[in-house]
Amino acid sequence: MENKELVEQQEQNNELKKCVETYLAKNSGLTQNEVKEFAMLCLTHKLNPLKGEIYAIKYGNKPLQVISNYYVYLKRADATGLLDYYNVEIDTNENGIPTIGRFVGKRKDQSKELVMTFVFKEWNQGQSTWVSKPHFMFDKCIVANGMRRLFPNELGNMPYVNEELWYWNKQNEDIVKEHIALEENKQEAPQVDKVLVESEKN
Repeated sequence: MENKELVEQQEQNNELKKCVETYLAKNSGLTQNEVKEFAMLCLTHKLNPLKGEIYAIKYGNKPLQVISNYYVYLKRADATGLLDYYNVEIDTNENGIPTIGRFVGKRKDQSKELVMTFVFKEWNQGQSTWVSKPHFMFDKCIVANGMRRLFPNELGNMPYVNEELWYWNKQNEDIVKEHIALEENKQEAPQVDKVLVESEKN
């Protein structure tokens, strides 16, 4: 890699670290290890929390949850240049409620289609947005899963989108909305480099 490319890459990494620090300053309640975990996910996958590409969700004493934005999956798949096509089909019952969903997709470098089937009742917990927008929520779960299977190297280790977390409850959804709004907080931003170094010592 040429020196110019190395410099540009380093500048991008530094800018991302600043964005992560700014985001963490607005999201209190994380332990040092949780800060490290979230920062590493951001830097490893090059996800910018200030652009809403990734979120750190923490409520009370519950474990930290890290989720990705649904659209990141679509952008990353498209950026490979290998996405030939994809389609989602959803069957409904007599009341218009989803029952079965199918993902059909194909890579340009593969001869066979990927076909996946999803059962709505295995995802829907009858809570919040799943009640008001069942098709929308089910579709996002299907696409995220399908894209991970089509592009395991690019998306296989990405954090899940929040619609996929079947155990998600109303209380957690409210926290997600707070993080999406990026409510202001006067807490000093953790220094990403310092946190990572200190964590390695422990």
